[in-house]
This record gives sequence, structure tokens and C-alpha cells, in this order.
Amino acid sequence: MVNKIMLIVASILLVSCGITDTIIVKQVNPDQMVHYSNIYSFDDIQLDDNSYVLYFSAGDKIPLQIVLNNDFVEVDTNNNINLIAKRNIYFMIKDPEVQAKTSDYKITRNSKIYISFDAVRWSSIHNSDALKEIAGFDEEKVTFGFEATNHDGIRSNLTIDNK
Repeated sequence: MVNKIMLIVASILLVSCGITDTIIVKQVNPDQMVHYSNIYSFDDIQLDDNSYVLYFSAGDKIPLQIVLNNDFVEVDTNNNINLIAKRNIYFMIKDPEVQAKTSDYKITRNSKIYISFDAVRWSSIHNSDALKEIAGFDEEKVTFGFEATNHDGIRSNLTIDNK
């Protein structure tokens, strides 16, 4: 009987170790939130549980750098691409590497990054199923196309669409 109980407890512990990327429900203290535009001067932020939230408001521009590292093509680095937030987007950074001052922080490989659209329900950025649930869409489609016409010439496109 004791062996069965120990086996059940060990099984639960093993399974629970693998369940790290579920949806987390956590109301964030406003003192732990910083708008991305203030990223260079956030000495006043409170790291209560060794985490903070960096957020973008609807309409904010998020710079995007595309890197292609192969022998066939490269991206023209003179082109600036900005993503435009259509709604508020929150990123919770847990366990950043913090130096003497709060503003001397680094997001490292050991940092955990979560995303939310309401600052209450959070998903790991690595869990596509949980991310779909908090974002409110069922499927995502990624396509890459190439076309050539007499009128428009040659062009390619990347489409990421969700429903």
C-alpha cells in the first residue's frame, strides 16, 4: 500500500514538473509595470517577486529586425519595419539578471517571459496553445509567397493570419 502511494506521489511530481507553460492568472501590481518608452529610466520600478511587466499600448510602434543568415538572400538593413500594436500587449519578465540598480537589468536565457493582453491572464511565449487561448483565436496560418507580374514586377510576401 505504501509503495502504491509513493508511486502515485512520484508520478504526480513527475507530471507536474512538465506542466510549466499553462495559463497563469495573476493581477500585476501597477508599480511593477513600465511602458516600453520608459525602458531607459525605470529606477523606480518595484521588483517585488523578481519580475516586472513591460507593456505596449494600442497604437505603439514596435521595431522589428529581420535577420536572414544564409548563403542565398539577406535583408536590406536600411529598411525599418515597425509592428503596430492593435491592442495593449503586456510582457512579464521573471527572474531578470538585476545588477546594483534596477535599471541595470538584463533579460537572459534564465529569464521567463510571459505575454498577456489584459495584464491578468498570462501565457509563456513558448506555449502556442495557451497563447491562442489568451489571445482569443483558434488557428494560425503562416504562408510565404512569391509572385511576378508585368504590372507590379517581382515581389514576395510573408503572411501570418489568425482567426
